[in-house]
Amino acid sequence: MSFGTITFQSGYIRAGASGGALFDENWHLVGMIIKDNGLNAQAIPIDLIIRQLQDWNIPVNLLPAQ
Repeated sequence: MSFGTITFQSGYIRAGASGGALFDENWHLVGMIIKDNGLNAQAIPIDLIIRQLQDWNIPVNLLPAQ
């Protein structure tokens, strides 16, 4: 596991899933898939993505999960 990533297992992840959304059990967006390797995969947490977009002055219009 790399610092700042979410490691998870899923039977639904296939090659080419990188860049796709990672949702939790309540369909909240929690990350973006960066590595798909069989059952094991990794994603970048959405808060890190938002922070980077804001650093680049790209508008972000997402609301926190309630």
